[in-house]
This record gives sequence, C-alpha cells and structure tokens, in this order.
Amino acid sequence: MANKEKKLALIDGSAYFYRAYHALPPLKNSKGQETGAIHGFITAIHKLIADFKPSNIAMIFDPKGPNFRHEIYPDYKANREAMPDELVSQIQLLYKALDYNGLKPIIIEGYEADDVIGTLTKKFKDQIEILIFSGDKDFSQLVDERVSIINPVTYKPLDHNGVYEKFNVYPKESRSGKTALIALFAKLPCPISLLFGPPGKLICPEWTPGYLLRSIKTKLSWPL
Repeated sequence: MANKEKKLALIDGSAYFYRAYHALPPLKNSKGQETGAIHGFITAIHKLIADFKPSNIAMIFDPKGPNFRHEIYPDYKANREAMPDELVSQIQLLYKALDYNGLKPIIIEGYEADDVIGTLTKKFKDQIEILIFSGDKDFSQLVDERVSIINPVTYKPLDHNGVYEKFNVYPKESRSGKTALIALFAKLPCPISLLFGPPGKLICPEWTPGYLLRSIKTKLSWPL
C-alpha cells in the first residue's frame, strides 16, 4: 500500500480469536496447554501488520458477562453458546502475549467490542485514517472518506462505493431525515442476537438488503 498517511487499525479481537479457533486443528504445547487459537490469532495479526502497515493499532475485545443491551432486552444473545473450554483456557494467555508485544487489549465492562470500535472511530477519524478489521455489517454506517472496513478473511476493503454495491444505499444517505442504512439494519432480523425486526415483516428469504432498499425507494412499502 503506497499511501504513507498514518493509519489506525481497529481490530475486533474477539471475532479474530473465534475465527482462529475454528480455522485451525487443536494444538497443544509440551505441557498440554491448548495453543491453537493463540497461534492462529498471532499469525493473522502479523499478516495484517505486514499487508497494511498501520501506524497505530487498537485491539478490542468483548468483556465477560452482560452489557448494557441486556438491561434493555434481557434475551439479547440468550441463544449464544458459552465460550468453549478450549478457548477459555487460552484467552488470558493471549491477553498476556498481546500486552507483552505492546498491544494491550482494550476491554470496557458493559460494552461490546463493536461499541468501543465505533466510539474510537468517531473520536479519531478526523486525526487519522481508520481501518476497521471486522466482518460485521453494522460498521458499514461508519464508512466515509476517512473510514474503511477490511474483511478479515479476504482483506478486501469496503469503502463508500463498496457499501452502495453491497446494500444499494450509501452510508450517509438519508430519507425523511433518517439515515437509510441504519433504518435498514434496524429492520433486518439478527437471529444470533435474538433480534427479529418488526413482527411478520421480515420472514421471506428473498428479502435481502438490496431488495428491501429498492422496495423503500420505489414502493415505500414500509417507512423509515
């Protein structure tokens, strides 16, 4: 990457950790300690640094236990399985390894990694270019000329035009005084979080984001 402007890499550490766990076969050291997820995680971060050469890195993880969303909706992510024991045994070792290498994990009680990444993006994007390493579509609303999302598997960036190609709407496009992309995400079901959108509205599999946005723009079948 030829651009020498300073870049801040915001990394969804929790997502990377789970991805490393599922991508590699079980590995153990000579003492029987599980190490596969740590190995995969560190390897991925080394590649990220080599390919994108960020001047600054923030490694953000989800805290243990409930967050503020559970106060609003107690069933939030109630169907999500607990972290596997093989991962539990590695998480503190990973934190120590990152800290030792100058990448102290950022963990804010009561807030998910996504919340912290969004906050850091808003705080620093006027000072430095932001690269968000995550596969979470919700970050699309933050994309602008200073913020891009990097797919953690393909490393393909999602910029302003990429958001339009994917969702048929630009990140900051408005309708009736509201941001269309945020309104769309609010109405899309998210079964993994036990969030299903308006009852009876989003049960058809062909109702993809692009389909819904075209419906909004042409038929106004449901207002934003």
